[in-house]
Amino acid sequence: MPDSFSRKRVSDMEYRLRLLVCIEQLEPIAPDQLWPFVAQLELMDYVSMCLYLDELRQSGALAEGQHALAGQLYLTAEGHKQWELFSSRMPMSEQERIRREAPAYAQALKERKYLRVMWEPVGEGRHSLFCTVQENETPTLLMRLVTGDRRLADTVAASFRE
Repeated sequence: MPDSFSRKRVSDMEYRLRLLVCIEQLEPIAPDQLWPFVAQLELMDYVSMCLYLDELRQSGALAEGQHALAGQLYLTAEGHKQWELFSSRMPMSEQERIRREAPAYAQALKERKYLRVMWEPVGEGRHSLFCTVQENETPTLLMRLVTGDRRLADTVAASFRE
């Protein structure tokens, strides 16, 4: 067998489909969170991933979240439609490999996040919570609640992790 084994040529369509499957399985996900998964499965190089993500955004297949989900990508109705129309152009083995590996990667992402709820003193009859979601010490969500209703503050503190 020759040393220079030629790999199967992957079409642009298949690269886009690979990203759609990855995002569908991991959504919502930021591009910098998606890259290690794509690299681990050797689906494409970084520059290609960025270019195809941009093409998918421009075509309306992907959208970016706002406010607390700013920077997070998710499939739109158009993205689901594109997947349904063209999924047969991607080998089933590749689809299964992505779907098999995605849950473990999603769990690893969850474990890197930190949730914190801190009570802050504000004065008599007022209750203040400062809730944060952090990923590796970088705050990704900050929420402050100031209320006169102690039950509301207790409910938010107890359910923030959910």
